[in-house]
Amino acid sequence: MLIEPAMHHEVLDVYLLYLLPYVEKITVFTTSAVKNLLSEHSLNQSIEFHIYDQEGSFNDWLSRHSEILGGAQVCIVTTHQISLKEFVDPSKMNNPILVVHNTFSTFYPYKHLHLGKKRQDFFYDVLRLIRNVILGYERGKKQSLYGYRGYIATSEQQYNYVSAHFPALKDKFITGSLSYFLKFSKQSNPTRLKIVIPGTVDVEVRDYETVYEALKRQTHLSTFELILLGKIKNKKAAKIVQKFLELREHHHMSLITFDDTIKTEDYNHYLFNADLFIIPNRQIIRDGISYSVIGKSSISGTVADAFLYAQPCLVPEYLIIPSILSQISETYNGIEELAELLKNWKQKNHLEKVLSIRKKIEWEQYEHQHIGRVFAEDIKNLINRRLGN
Repeated sequence: MLIEPAMHHEVLDVYLLYLLPYVEKITVFTTSAVKNLLSEHSLNQSIEFHIYDQEGSFNDWLSRHSEILGGAQVCIVTTHQISLKEFVDPSKMNNPILVVHNTFSTFYPYKHLHLGKKRQDFFYDVLRLIRNVILGYERGKKQSLYGYRGYIATSEQQYNYVSAHFPALKDKFITGSLSYFLKFSKQSNPTRLKIVIPGTVDVEVRDYETVYEALKRQTHLSTFELILLGKIKNKKAAKIVQKFLELREHHHMSLITFDDTIKTEDYNHYLFNADLFIIPNRQIIRDGISYSVIGKSSISGTVADAFLYAQPCLVPEYLIIPSILSQISETYNGIEELAELLKNWKQKNHLEKVLSIRKKIEWEQYEHQHIGRVFAEDIKNLINRRLGN
């Protein structure tokens, strides 16, 4: 059984793909918005959907299905937090396991507080902390956490970080990597370098300003196509998008943006047809009252996007990505280095050289069939270990 109360449709999508070959039936509790964003394999007749009817809280709705929850072999909760003060209650579930997206905010938020450096940011972060303490959000979360049999890390990097820094948690964790290889991407327009920045357009999470400045330094911007592959989150995000729109207007750079959440099939279409990813993730981002260190306490979903079609990436030098992906990727430190890399990637022989390296890498061990088989076995072993069998 899989339970997704929020908007992590991509996590639900991947775990359905992994587990479908190994079970007769999968029951899914989620919202209509999430279901509508899933891939075609979610139409499989082995999947039974229960859609939240919006009457009462999500936990109240789950409680009305306690017989189904209690009869499942295992219940995987793919998102813990439903709203600001509500977390998924596993008490009615048989063998509940929680997917942990950020180790710090889930288990040790007060040891990893996010306190902004600017005066205004610091002030608002302190207010968030005070509200959290007074209203007891962390107490409710902690009480919920005690009900899980075990936890799933979303990448090898996160699992290794937990093992090294939080040994008390190690035996409760398994890896359910969201990164798998499907097939090689395909160049669709040899006259234009097609660059994708995957993920919601959010200036708090990604550094678009460096990308914008690096593009400004290019000659013949008409030979570039930039795809901001995600919904524009807010007014701050809209401002940076406006800057890219000015490059399109004044320098004829091709630009594609999106106002709404993109369906998985459409999202993957753009990933497949890209020549190059830029993953300008910030190293540290706020997550509630605490923070996340990308590549350590959490992983960026955009890395999984790159894995899907073995896409070459340009990433900041501090960003930790899987070693197999780093073989076809390059790092930058600041505007000038990124500008130089983009200039190099415009040369046809540079792209051909990277794609030649890609063909020599053994990607088979990262195919979803292999990862799914290991994942299903690890779930079984985790439950047996936690039950003392």
